[in-house]
Amino acid sequence: MAAVAAALDDGVDGVEVDVRLTADGVLGCSHDADLARLGGTPLVVARSTARDLRRLPLGGGHPTATLAEVLAATRARGRRRVVVEAKPTGDEELSVRTAEALAGLLTGAAGGLDVTVSSFDPVLLGLLRAELIGTQVRSALVGNPSARITTVLRGVLDGGHDELHAHLSSLRADPDAVFVARRLGVSVTCWTVNRRADAALMRLLGVEAVITDRPWVVFEPVTAGRRG
Repeated sequence: MAAVAAALDDGVDGVEVDVRLTADGVLGCSHDADLARLGGTPLVVARSTARDLRRLPLGGGHPTATLAEVLAATRARGRRRVVVEAKPTGDEELSVRTAEALAGLLTGAAGGLDVTVSSFDPVLLGLLRAELIGTQVRSALVGNPSARITTVLRGVLDGGHDELHAHLSSLRADPDAVFVARRLGVSVTCWTVNRRADAALMRLLGVEAVITDRPWVVFEPVTAGRRG
């Protein structure tokens, strides 16, 4: 939460978080399937309760954030964009429960926010899409770095999704794909853009948004006053 709050305070348009479902049905924010890398203990998110996760301090002593906390903190700063990446589960039952938990939370907690749910897993994303019908929450298929944009775009269209989230290397390899996607009504977000020159190129191509680890580098004129 400290990282999310710092980014929002620096004036970013929104935040992107990865989520996994805990054993007791809470959506915790974790890129990894376990907390070995950040917490020093291989606590598996899917087999642990939210309380278990929060007892294990991560970098700087901070606990694992929940998606509910991220949504609340973001909403408190006005209408911002939130990208919620549902990590692949490798388990059909867990995918169903993850989709249901996300739909339940976002249906009631996404008000006042601009929310997109994304995933590398087309099956999980399809489950989410079905659960979110009738809401304002968008869905996005994420492409691997090695994936051809045209292949990912076909998956977006076949799945009825709103957005394509492509890796920077894929868009560099096929920049014309952005025009094709936009012509078909699909918006494009690029990840991960950490250089200002790459951000400028994405803007030139018509990419709607970029996901970055370094907003103060990519958009220095916006945040320079806060860097002190």
